[in-house]
Amino acid sequence: MSFNSEEDIAQHLIEFLSNDKEGQALLQDFKSNALDDESISKALRNTLQAYFHTEVSGGQVDKIVNIARAHVVNVLLPKLKPEPQNIPGSGVKFNGRELDIETLHQLLKEKGRVVIYSEANSTGKTELARKYAQLAWKKKVYPGGICWLNGKRSDLKDQLIEFAKSKLELPIPEDLDLASKVNDFWSKWSKDDVLIVIDNVSISKYERLIDFIPLEDQHFTLLITIPDKSVDDRLLNDNFETLDLSPPEKDFFPSADEDTKDTEDNFIYVLLTTVILLVIVSGISVFVSYEVVDSEPWKTEFTENGWVVELLRSFLYFLGEIWIVFRVFRQDTREFFGLESPSSEYRKARNAVRLFAIAITIAAMVIVPYYHLYIAPERLASDWKEITDNKPELNYIELESPQGLRAYILPYRIYLVYSLANYIVLWLPILISTSYSALKDFTFLHEYRKRIGDKQNKIANLRYRQSFVFSPVDICNKIQDNFTNFSRMFVEKIGNYTSVFLVFCLGVTFELVAGRYTLAEKAIVWLFVGYIVWAVGILVFLLGYSYYENALQESRNLLLRVGCENLQGFEEENKVTIFISRVFDTYFSLYLGLIIIAVGLAVFGLAKVFD
Repeated sequence: MSFNSEEDIAQHLIEFLSNDKEGQALLQDFKSNALDDESISKALRNTLQAYFHTEVSGGQVDKIVNIARAHVVNVLLPKLKPEPQNIPGSGVKFNGRELDIETLHQLLKEKGRVVIYSEANSTGKTELARKYAQLAWKKKVYPGGICWLNGKRSDLKDQLIEFAKSKLELPIPEDLDLASKVNDFWSKWSKDDVLIVIDNVSISKYERLIDFIPLEDQHFTLLITIPDKSVDDRLLNDNFETLDLSPPEKDFFPSADEDTKDTEDNFIYVLLTTVILLVIVSGISVFVSYEVVDSEPWKTEFTENGWVVELLRSFLYFLGEIWIVFRVFRQDTREFFGLESPSSEYRKARNAVRLFAIAITIAAMVIVPYYHLYIAPERLASDWKEITDNKPELNYIELESPQGLRAYILPYRIYLVYSLANYIVLWLPILISTSYSALKDFTFLHEYRKRIGDKQNKIANLRYRQSFVFSPVDICNKIQDNFTNFSRMFVEKIGNYTSVFLVFCLGVTFELVAGRYTLAEKAIVWLFVGYIVWAVGILVFLLGYSYYENALQESRNLLLRVGCENLQGFEEENKVTIFISRVFDTYFSLYLGLIIIAVGLAVFGLAKVFD
């Protein structure tokens, strides 16, 4: 046998080893020896000298062995064919979108083409597409391959050709133009199911590429994500199914704009400073009405040191306002005064509370001055008449006399500043912030429960079809987890109102123990009417508890329908008594408030007995 070159001899040597039993055993030994170069060279040299000694001269041996050794390494380490996918990696943590992935898969299998968008401009469209592509590749849903195109780049066709060369190793003729190369690529790609993902693509780029994508080919599935808040009609005309990626339940209402917080905080500080100044002025007015005017009928009616109790009331209201308005409901206060724009779902609540606040302010500006300037002096004079009739040593003063001005009218005129400050500057902000926040949270829970309910039904329906993401056990666990998340969210929302409840209990207890002695009968009535109105604001939120019960019942029915195990355990963990216990265990201020109000009622009861 004659050979044209040393390369031919080396190639023939490798073929000989591959076809000969002893040679195959030798190649296997090469593998077991971990590709040791020296052992490979020695074995090749021995084989060459034993079987090819007539064709090889002494000076050629080392050269042929070096050539053959390179070929042997290629035999032992065959080139791995690349996977037909180019799904990009991501360092972003992506959780809680299993149902969206499931929905996306069902739409793609049914329709063949889907566009992901978000009316709420929610993030996560790219991550959803990426997560789906990764899971679909792992499950071999698209054995023909998955091609990912970056829509932000202008070279979409070039990306296709690069994918064909690097991932599919398809021979693409270089003498063709770009459009012809793309068409050649489609014709050579696998006839198995394939997925094409075009991420974050504008409608103009999509139109430039779509003519080159074989949409009518049944084994091609197309998924695109767009940055727009709505789907262009041109996509709908191409029979794309839409998937609106709403934000997660906990984030579906937008939060505060961080860029405006400095301005907002300045306003809050100005507002707080104004409140402090008005409280100081009202404190001066109550002191003057007691000590400077020094009206005997006034002090007899409202006690000698009543101004101290009045100042304590103002101080208590002031601390409550700082904590509730400027701390607990700080963001709601900013929204109410227009420093932030709430979401459309909250604007109706804000406008309703604004009208309510305006109505109460106008009523207070009319009723309170009228009462203090006209009704209250007459009642004080009437009460003083009864006292002097029973105690002849005291002198009655006619209301219309010059002394009557100082005895009855002047104290109320000065005290008017204190009353208006308490009603409008201290009590009203607490009321409106509580009411607005309660309406917001009521709206939030309504929407949250609605979304959770929709999600629960979709998950339960997966029981009757082949699921892409969920196993039967996963379906049961997901239904329970969704309700647990709703329960946790409800408990978190209650947290703000525990502070309101504590301040409410402190205020009522103060009035029961000390404050009532400094108030006229009408004032006591109006004060407790105010407390009742304030309590209604809290109760508005607590009406949301009905959503908890509804969500619990719906989840229970779904678990029963799906046939989940341990239904009794689910009911035991989430029954009403357990929920209430969880709330009290989370917020100690509830215990504290109940203790305070109990002490106040006890003191009030004892005082009534001994009176």
